[in-house]
Amino acid sequence: MSYQRGWQALHLDMPDTIPHTEYCSHPRLVKAVTGTDPRDDPAAWGRFYEMTDYDLLWSTNDGPDWPGRTTSMGHAEFQEGGTDFDDNVYCPFQTPEEVLAFDPVAEYGVPDVDERAAYFEEAWQKGQQARPTLVYTAGYYKTLFSACIQAFGWEMFLGAAGLDYDRFDRVLDGFFEISLANYRAWAKTSAPVFIAHD
Repeated sequence: MSYQRGWQALHLDMPDTIPHTEYCSHPRLVKAVTGTDPRDDPAAWGRFYEMTDYDLLWSTNDGPDWPGRTTSMGHAEFQEGGTDFDDNVYCPFQTPEEVLAFDPVAEYGVPDVDERAAYFEEAWQKGQQARPTLVYTAGYYKTLFSACIQAFGWEMFLGAAGLDYDRFDRVLDGFFEISLANYRAWAKTSAPVFIAHD
C-alpha cells in the first residue's frame, strides 16, 4: 500500500508493482478479510485497505443533499442476507411531460462556488488525513446522467429523453449548470486528483 505507487500510476510512471484500486462497498467482505464488521467498527475499512494493498481510494463528494424532489428506486439484494434490500420505490414525477417541464436550477439551485469549495476542501482534507498512505481522490458523482437517475429514476428519465430531444436538452443544461459549479468548486481545492463519474 503506497501513496507514491498510486501517484506514479496517475502520472503514467511505472511503479515497482501494479497499483491497486477498486470500488468496494461490501461490509461482509471487509469482515471476512479483517475479522471486523465495518458497520460496527468503521476503522475496519482502513484495515481492509491496508490488508488488500490499496494505493488509490476512489472517493466522490457531491455536497449536501439536494433540497428538492428526487426519486427513490429502492435497492436490489446485493448483501448476504438481503440487508441492503429496499423496496421503497417512489417517483414524484408521474409523466415524462412533467420531466420535460422540470427546471433543475429552479428546483435545486446552483451552489455558490466559494462556499462549496470550502465545504469540499474540508471534506477532502479530512479524508486524505484519515488515509495518508493512499491517494484519496476528489470527485463528483451526480453529473448529467446520474443526476437524471437520482431526480427522475430510470423509467421517467429514459421516457422523457426519447420523447422530445430539444426540451430534454434544456433539462440537461440545468444539471450541467449545477455540475459545472461543483467542478469549479472542486478546482479551487488543494485536492490533486479529481474523478467525474459519468
